[in-house]
Amino acid sequence: DIDDVSDAIEAVVPAIEICDHRFKSWKAVSLEEIIADNAFHGALVLGEPVADWREYDYLTHEISLSFGGEIVGRGPGALVLGHPVQSVMWLANKLIQHEKHLKAGDIVAAGTCTGLHYANNASRVSASLGEIGEVSFDFE
Repeated sequence: DIDDVSDAIEAVVPAIEICDHRFKSWKAVSLEEIIADNAFHGALVLGEPVADWREYDYLTHEISLSFGGEIVGRGPGALVLGHPVQSVMWLANKLIQHEKHLKAGDIVAAGTCTGLHYANNASRVSASLGEIGEVSFDFE
């Protein structure tokens, strides 16, 4: 349940997931092909872990995504299945159905609060979790 999952989470880590694929047109492929291509996951850029994550109200805490200093997306943690821990709980329970489980040290990208945005010509991408921290990277 949600309390068990919360107790098992060591830290929250600000992150940006870079979506990527190898298709000429991703809209023209099947679900199976998307899954075989790692479901658009290209990379995960991680910030610094925050161990005191329980002190924050994720339902209203706003996250923002910026390209070159301009905010392109924002939203509260509630956009991730009502609460990001709900997302982790869903994954943990789904894995159990397949006789698998999350292990200590696993990193779970819980979901997006800002939506999917194309970086196009952006040279710097950053995500701010306010008091929790931020993460950024530069395209070269």
